[in-house]
Amino acid sequence: MGQDVTLTIDQAIDIAKEHYQAGRLAASKSFCLQIIGVRSEQPGALNLLGMISLREDQREMASMYLNRAISAKPDFAEAHKNLGNVFLSQKMHDQAIKCYQQAIACDPAYYAPYNNLATISYTVGEIDQAIVYYKKTLEIRTNDSGVAHNLGSALYSSGDMSGAIDCFTRILGNPLDAWVADSAAFLAVLRFLRGDIRETQAIIDVYQNSQVIGSTKLHNYFRYLASLIAFSPASTNEQSEALHVIGESHSLSPHNTLITIDGKAMRCRSSWILGCKQWHLRSEDRNRFKPQFESILRSLPNGSSILLTVGEIDCRPDEGVIKVLHTKGGTVEGIIERTVSGYIDYVASQTTERDFKVIICGVPATNWDLSSLEADKAAQLVSVIRQFNERLKAHALAAGLDFLDVYRMTDRGDGISNKLWHLEETHLRPGAIAEAFKNHYIRAS
Repeated sequence: MGQDVTLTIDQAIDIAKEHYQAGRLAASKSFCLQIIGVRSEQPGALNLLGMISLREDQREMASMYLNRAISAKPDFAEAHKNLGNVFLSQKMHDQAIKCYQQAIACDPAYYAPYNNLATISYTVGEIDQAIVYYKKTLEIRTNDSGVAHNLGSALYSSGDMSGAIDCFTRILGNPLDAWVADSAAFLAVLRFLRGDIRETQAIIDVYQNSQVIGSTKLHNYFRYLASLIAFSPASTNEQSEALHVIGESHSLSPHNTLITIDGKAMRCRSSWILGCKQWHLRSEDRNRFKPQFESILRSLPNGSSILLTVGEIDCRPDEGVIKVLHTKGGTVEGIIERTVSGYIDYVASQTTERDFKVIICGVPATNWDLSSLEADKAAQLVSVIRQFNERLKAHALAAGLDFLDVYRMTDRGDGISNKLWHLEETHLRPGAIAEAFKNHYIRAS
């Protein structure tokens, strides 16, 4: 093996692994190719070559190497798991599941296939099964903050908020990393929804400015929650009928605020579905968003009033309609129509028989820093949001659902925010929904 001819095969494999773990894929590959040049069916080298090929997006090559590794060593649990990863990267879930199950059969104490089975289950909306697999993974890796975070997320998605709070609270005892910081943010949201404002603020104070190695996905929630707390209404014993606000982060803004509909005072009670788009709910594919949405609906009494705040993520410059346009092609009009019509059809199918009073909330006019975008992309964003609201209102009213026109309320006249109701770049102030019900509420009949 080059100048290292005195190395044993095992030593060479160890060096190749070190290069791989350090991200030096070319060096790792070079060692592995030299190894199989000496011993063509050496399973460790073939397994590493499969992992490298997958990292290089060469899936056929990865499958070839991993199948050779398994042929050379049928009880090679890691190779079975890695072959499952190749299938998972292609969303071939059934094949991936078989590989992970085979890896477990080879080594029941190997945590990774349990974790990957949990990931698949969560992705396709089999939340209860995901919880089982995450718990099994944690039996083996008891202090893995990433796995524990995903368990907390799954518990919340299943409707077990208390279990999720307990899980995230335990994670905060682990050494600080990106998973712990994200768990703190998730816990802060849940505490906020519970009305535990002091506990929410305490979490924000500790973690908002923490120095974390690696990126966090939920860090912006600290700033958002801090702003919401500043507007939080004083606690009250007044008992009002609930308006159940269901949606992504936009559902948090009106939480616990008092609104008036047709002279009736109602208190907003929010249910948060992290990252939910209209596209997720209209999709025929299994996903984690629909089970959570349906679980929330099942928890509500028949005849409940519901405000749905889903759609803003579909209208971002790097998400939703524009992302689909750039990655899959088509037309803006066609993508919007498929998204909105499918979403309204799904909502109607889930709510009609329960006699819910459903109100569809529009998407606010953009408050993005348009100077950060190229002129044509800025114009495209403004146009997408306008068209999205037009179709959303039309489909909602045609389906007999009321519409809350926050777009009209926030539009200065050219599709850009009038700066009166935005809390920051994305979200509205808590009082915005109350104002919209006063002047921009459109009834279906």
